[in-house]
Amino acid sequence: MADEANTQPQETNQTENPTADTTNQENTQEMDVNAIEEGIRKDEARLSILQEEYNNVADKIADEFEIQLEKNPSSLFNDDELELLASDSNIAAKNKMLRDRFEKYRDEKLTLKKQEIGKFEEQLKGRRGEFEILTESNKFSQENPDVDMEALAEFIQEDLSPRKKREFRDTAKTKYEFLKLAHEEYKKLNPDNSEEDDNLPPDLSGVNGATGDNSYSSDEERQKYLKSIGIGR
Repeated sequence: MADEANTQPQETNQTENPTADTTNQENTQEMDVNAIEEGIRKDEARLSILQEEYNNVADKIADEFEIQLEKNPSSLFNDDELELLASDSNIAAKNKMLRDRFEKYRDEKLTLKKQEIGKFEEQLKGRRGEFEILTESNKFSQENPDVDMEALAEFIQEDLSPRKKREFRDTAKTKYEFLKLAHEEYKKLNPDNSEEDDNLPPDLSGVNGATGDNSYSSDEERQKYLKSIGIGR
């Protein structure tokens, strides 16, 4: 008796709060959303800094080129080009050479910066998309607590046809609406097997024929048929 008394409080604790798992799951989802949102804000601030740095470099690029040309011209031109630049003839050729070299210098300096910004923007776009999906999924899950979200996600990923995905994306204005459309399609293709369906009486159309004509010439034959399918006496 003492052992049973000692185990009772543990059993009571296990069933004390039946909604604890659901609450913990919602808290975890909220933490995920908040963490992603905070990361997005930091990324947006970083992107603004990168864009400002790019603009500053672009504004000063001509001055930097002139300084480089004055201090170390051999870093920009080869010996033949320097000789042409030092001559008094062919001004048009010298101007073209200077213009072409400046454009190359500018592209070399700015392209790397532009690529860095472009890569960062793609990452930020991905995080925004992730945030939108998680937010809308949480909303859909909370408003549809009976939906198996893992099964729905697997259905969208593996079973929903590309044509349907495109159709739903074109129709839905938000990720939430997309999930609603996908769930409706999921229910169509995966109807629930209710107990009522299992308890439906057998189809006896064969007993009297599909058109109502009697297919059995006597009650005896009819009883044999009913017994053969398990409902006769």
